[in-house]
Amino acid sequence: MSDVMPSRPLSRRETAAITKLVQAAPPEFAPLLAQLPRATVTARCACGCATIDISVPSECPRAADGFTGLLPTEGTVPRGASPADGLIVFLRDGLVTGLEVYGVADEPLRELPPAQEIIVLPVSDAR
Repeated sequence: MSDVMPSRPLSRRETAAITKLVQAAPPEFAPLLAQLPRATVTARCACGCATIDISVPSECPRAADGFTGLLPTEGTVPRGASPADGLIVFLRDGLVTGLEVYGVADEPLRELPPAQEIIVLPVSDAR
C-alpha cells in the first residue's frame, strides 16, 4: 500500500498539519510535538495521495503513556462542493507513525493544504 522511499524530514505542511491536530488533543498527547523535528517520512501511499508513514527515534518523549491507536482529534479539509477530505494521525507506543489523508472524492488529495485550511473536529466528534 505504501511506496518505500528514501527518508526525508517532514515538510512544513506535514509538520503544521500534525501540530494543529496535536494541539487540539488532550494534554497527554503534547509530547508528540517534541517528536516532530526528529520525525522522518519513510513511505508515501502508492495511490498518490498525501498519506505518509513516519518514523520517530525511540528515545523521543512518548505521549499518553505509550498509547497506540489514533490521535483523538481529526482534521477535515473542505473541497468546495465535493465531500471533505480528512486527516488522521496514527500512533504506536506513544510515537507518531503516520498521517493518513482520506477522502471520498474521485481524485485523492495529493498535497496537504496550509494548516489554516484544516478544520479540527472536537475530541468528542473524532473517531
